[in-house]
Amino acid sequence: MAPLYFVSKILGLAPYSYAQTQSGSYVVKTCSMSSILWTVTVTALMLLLFLHILLLKFLRLSPGLAASYLIVFGLQKISLLLSCVAFLLLGVTTNKSKMRIIMEMLSTIDEMLIRKKRRNVYKKEFYTLLAHILLVTSVLIYMFYSYMAEDRSFHNVLFSVYYVVTLLINSVGLIQLLFLLRILKLSFKITGEELKTLKTNPVKATAFFNFTNTLGENPRRDKQRCAIFALRSLHFKLYELGRTVNSSYGLLMLIETVHNFVSAVSLVDITIFLLDREEYVMTTVYYMCWLTYYAIKTSVLMWTSHLTCSESRKLVAALYKLLLRPDLHHCCERQIRLFVTQVINNRLQFTATGIFPLDLPTLHSIVSATTTYIIVFQQLRTS
Repeated sequence: MAPLYFVSKILGLAPYSYAQTQSGSYVVKTCSMSSILWTVTVTALMLLLFLHILLLKFLRLSPGLAASYLIVFGLQKISLLLSCVAFLLLGVTTNKSKMRIIMEMLSTIDEMLIRKKRRNVYKKEFYTLLAHILLVTSVLIYMFYSYMAEDRSFHNVLFSVYYVVTLLINSVGLIQLLFLLRILKLSFKITGEELKTLKTNPVKATAFFNFTNTLGENPRRDKQRCAIFALRSLHFKLYELGRTVNSSYGLLMLIETVHNFVSAVSLVDITIFLLDREEYVMTTVYYMCWLTYYAIKTSVLMWTSHLTCSESRKLVAALYKLLLRPDLHHCCERQIRLFVTQVINNRLQFTATGIFPLDLPTLHSIVSATTTYIIVFQQLRTS
């Protein structure tokens, strides 16, 4: 988490700090005035640069351009700015208290689930986050180089800096959400594995056994009962964490999805327009690279969210298999039935403020809508 935190801090996306206690848990400290001022400064800088670019770039576009291109171009830039500003301002307003709750829940889940048996998770996540940040940075450096190679004027330098910084803030904010989704997915997966362990070896203590402190004299029955109760308690903590993450990032994901959709439509339209022009081969390749970037970004978001929710729903099947054990004690059966009811009544789902879910069917709808708009734009252009 360290590389993501430091990059977020520099970009103004983390107006908070955290410290590790002697027990290994993390405590989120109150936002300092300097962190809040830095976030506000970055936001104001983005707004000023956008106004400058609006006057110099948008208003000076060729008057012969199609109205559809101008509308899509304007929506793309405005949605990118809204995404950037939303990531920055929500961090110092509504998400400030929610981030403290998220960090506390992550610390609890880490203590109960990951730290004892899955220490390699942190090493893997460290390299994954580092790879994501390096990949995004490489893409943006290439984009900056392409802009500067075309025109080295002062106004173009300002536009390049604004576009690179805005996209970097947008991408790092998305990586934050993906990190939380992966932790949730892994936690649900480990919970399912612990349930399978109870199915094959009910006497064996699970990773949560030491946190119940409710053992009686019957080790076989009480170990199983306490383990199921601990798993049920952990599942509810995971559900609360998922719900908090959804409420924190719902609006951001709505703006992000709209921006990705508009960008994909504009990039596909421009690419198709340039395919018949041999003198714009490199420009066509450039736009196709950006189209691939937005396609990967949207697909990873929807796919990760879909897998996280699917992993949580797999617990129902594991619990029903436990109920089929012939030697299941009555008190354990009651805990399992309560667990099943809890999982069914508290289904995890990530949405864009409740407007649409972040899953694979939504990704299919985005692809279909993009295809439809491209066909409409091509018909308008030919007519």
